[in-house]
Amino acid sequence: MLAEVRRQKILDYIREKTAVTTSELCDIFKVSRMTIRRDLKYLEEKGYIRATYNGAILELPNVELSFAEKYSTQQDEKREIANKAFEFLMDNDFIAISGGTTTFALVEKIVESNLKNLRVITNSLNVAMKLTEKQDIELIIIGGKVREKSYECIGHEAVGFLEKYNISKLFMGIDGISEKFGFSMASCEEAAVARAFVNKSVETYVLADHTKFGKVFPGYVCGLKEIKAVITDSSVSPKLIEKYEKSGLNFIFAKP
Repeated sequence: MLAEVRRQKILDYIREKTAVTTSELCDIFKVSRMTIRRDLKYLEEKGYIRATYNGAILELPNVELSFAEKYSTQQDEKREIANKAFEFLMDNDFIAISGGTTTFALVEKIVESNLKNLRVITNSLNVAMKLTEKQDIELIIIGGKVREKSYECIGHEAVGFLEKYNISKLFMGIDGISEKFGFSMASCEEAAVARAFVNKSVETYVLADHTKFGKVFPGYVCGLKEIKAVITDSSVSPKLIEKYEKSGLNFIFAKP
């Protein structure tokens, strides 16, 4: 087994179990303790886990990255997810698009497309600016206080603004997905706007690559059963999929 494949499988296993021992991983992957230690050191340097004396635990993130920092990661997966999400769009749709780098990939796809008479509501300055490049779009931008890291408008003004709309489809970015704690965001104020989006949308699609699973952030958005589906890439492990499906989460994969 290639090292990168094994490391991904180790990470998926840690996300499933939260904490593991070195001996446990040696038995599962049939490699030496030295190899497992190298793998755990690699995953720790990437910020995914925290290595312990005799194993590793899942590292819950406490630092929010900026839009620019997130934009450069998992680009292939984000484009694949955006392409799949685009299949759920049609002419004359009234949709909402939240901030985030994966949703921004969807926006780039929309701008290049032949979709007509699309009506879009967003609280993201990035999304709004990109959409101005396309004709045949009615753009509605939600006002409020602007967050520096995400360029999203937040606050009670943003939440209140949504009260007068009923939205057909919401395409939402997310920071974390947890079996126990649902969908979450680094900012509680951002999460409040996202929650309002979910409440006012007939269908909600969460756009998230495999790295978002097993992570928990302070801002609670909604439970797993409150969305239509999460659109993700094929790197999510089968065991993780089975566990989340039992908790009520529906999956749509960018590639089979």
